Amino acid sequence: MAEDYIPRPDAEFDEWLANFNTYLQAHGAEVGLSEAQLLEIASANTNWHDAYTAQLAAQATARGWTTTKNENKSDAMALARELTRIIQANPGATDAQRRELRITVADEKPTDSEGMRLASAIAAPLIRLDWSQRGQITIHFGPNPANERENGLPRGMKGAKLWYALGGIPASEDDWRWLADDTNSPYTHILASGQSGTIAYRAQYFDARMNLGPMSDPATATVTT
Repeated sequence: MAEDYIPRPDAEFDEWLANFNTYLQAHGAEVGLSEAQLLEIASANTNWHDAYTAQLAAQATARGWTTTKNENKSDAMALARELTRIIQANPGATDAQRRELRITVADEKPTDSEGMRLASAIAAPLIRLDWSQRGQITIHFGPNPANERENGLPRGMKGAKLWYALGGIPASEDDWRWLADDTNSPYTHILASGQSGTIAYRAQYFDARMNLGPMSDPATATVTT
């Protein structure tokens, strides 16, 4: 006869075994069990219940630490990005320092044949700017920046490198500043207090090997903070 009267789920089994043991401790002799057998089932129930409750506690602790870890990682990444923006905007920061920090070095471009093939084979992203909220500019980038639901990255692309220039479109390439490498449109540029005027933006895709595609046409926004 199959012993399917014993439930399989742990919570149900825990309740079932506790009831089984409680009844036997009160009526074991009536159903033909010895004292040794009653001690054995009592021990089995205690061992199971202790292990089960310990597992539940460990799972709750693990979930708590997972949440804490993810929150702390998000906070650390946001702070690192903010500090990187400050460093990149500092004219005194050198490329050697950027390499030591392992952040983007603006003048380092791929020179291998794969990178050149990418630059010639893929269309540049389009840019759409939204500065309706004071103190920030939202940069939509991709093949269809006016509709984020249909604005996925082109096949093989991992994200876009974003650049900006204060005062509008600069006359010199050297005046463009790196802003961020983003894997999902849109990106929100939080402006510094008092930073007003015209700001230009442009973007270029990158693949898994950081080969760069062609540069987009620039887009500008005039803002106050």
